Amino acid sequence: MFKLLHTSDWHLGKKLFKADRISEQKLFLDWLLQTIQDQKVDFLLIAGDIFDSPHPPNEALKLYFDFLHALSQTKTKCFVLSGNHDSGTFLEAPSKILSTQNITVSGQLHLNIDQHIFKLSHPEDPHHYIGLVTLPYFRNYEIYNLGKALGIAETEDFAVNTLKEFLRLTSEKLVGADAKILMGHHLFGMYSAAGSEVAISLSGVDSIPNSMVEGLYDYVALGHIHKPQIIKKENPIIYYSGSPISMRFSETAPKSVSLVSVDDKKVSQELISVPKFRELIQIDSAEEDLPLHLERLKNIKAKGELKNFVEFLVHLKAPTQGLLEKIKESVDEDHH
Repeated sequence: MFKLLHTSDWHLGKKLFKADRISEQKLFLDWLLQTIQDQKVDFLLIAGDIFDSPHPPNEALKLYFDFLHALSQTKTKCFVLSGNHDSGTFLEAPSKILSTQNITVSGQLHLNIDQHIFKLSHPEDPHHYIGLVTLPYFRNYEIYNLGKALGIAETEDFAVNTLKEFLRLTSEKLVGADAKILMGHHLFGMYSAAGSEVAISLSGVDSIPNSMVEGLYDYVALGHIHKPQIIKKENPIIYYSGSPISMRFSETAPKSVSLVSVDDKKVSQELISVPKFRELIQIDSAEEDLPLHLERLKNIKAKGELKNFVEFLVHLKAPTQGLLEKIKESVDEDHH
């Protein structure tokens, strides 16, 4: 049996307004490492948006590399994909060093499609393998250059036909695989956004249709959409793992990672809930009801070591002097 764990959209270095999220993200990565060890995961798939910006702050970089170092001390192999928030060239810069630690980075769309194809052998059964194809976030000029390299005719459907050919060729090169996995960071199928994603689009296609991967892959591991959700239940399973922490106060959907098992060429999926390391509380109130909400807030205590974050949306009939100071004075030590 093979075990793969699919996660994405860590957005290391992201702030909520001016509030730092590094403490939450560290707790998630500590939990993730323990989960990988408990579940005896063979392969970790990180489907893009590792960082929140192409030039992440030093504390985010340290968190990332500390995690990769800790992971390298286990038997789990890791595959890192770039997302639209990442710099693909930045992620790939240390790839030669990381490859010696069983960590593979796919940051750019290469003209040689073999650079996106991996055969993952089981350490205890080298005669069986899983095929993995990486499709990092790419810009329109990259799909254009790939299409020219593949000899695609320049028609109105150039981008779509290039993508179709990429998916077909990479799948064909994995003959004999127990299962074929595609990892991507683009929009697929009919999805439900969380509201905190940055819009991305391709020339000629807004969302990659499910039909493009049907019959070619068994599981599609996606990043970009922050709300965990299944797009297709079979042939193949298409799944957005979502972000591990809520990026906005309005995000209330439970967070999870996807544990994929391949046993006797059968693919199954189990969702593992990610603990909530910090409560995000949104209070939407009329001005006259605010004292009641502030009183109720005193009964909501922090569940862990991190203070709750609270957002107040107060509907005023007229400007009210000193309201912010009043709210700050009423919020106790469990909240920020």
